[in-house]
Amino acid sequence: MDLEPNNRIKIDYLPDGIRINIQAPRNLGVLTFMIFWLVIWTGGGFMALRMMVGGASKLQQIVGLVWLISWLVAEVFVLFQILWQITGKEIASVRDGKFYIEKSILKVFAQQMFEFNQIRNMRPLGPFAAPFARQATFGHWGFIAGAIAFDVIGITYRFGIGLKKDEATKIIELLKEFLP
Repeated sequence: MDLEPNNRIKIDYLPDGIRINIQAPRNLGVLTFMIFWLVIWTGGGFMALRMMVGGASKLQQIVGLVWLISWLVAEVFVLFQILWQITGKEIASVRDGKFYIEKSILKVFAQQMFEFNQIRNMRPLGPFAAPFARQATFGHWGFIAGAIAFDVIGITYRFGIGLKKDEATKIIELLKEFLP
């Protein structure tokens, strides 16, 4: 089964299974804006820090400290989003008789493992990627659930952020060849 030529999805057949790499959705406009915003925001943070250290009144220091905490939260959030778009990926793999889902940024990852006999009802489940749709925008931020869902002991898990419905359907068909 072939997926359309796509730089986001890479399929590797393993001796005992399959690995499907799904790159995080990228939007050059959003990415460019976030990088530009991060540069300006970082400069503002350093200016506020300099003001606090440079003889500000107590009230200015308290306001500056509250602002710097907010600044740091926003700085980390936007940096995370930039890294997600540039290096983020999801990997679905079947190997050693188990199903794995891994999400990673800069080779730091979180992995979930599921036993074959516990997986039920693997299916495409929106939102699916569509240009200019609100769901597509949130996919760039990594905030929406993936387009592929399955159940394990009554709990629904999802992966495949930013996939189109036909891509999700084809990936499910590929995975089902290796799942019981």
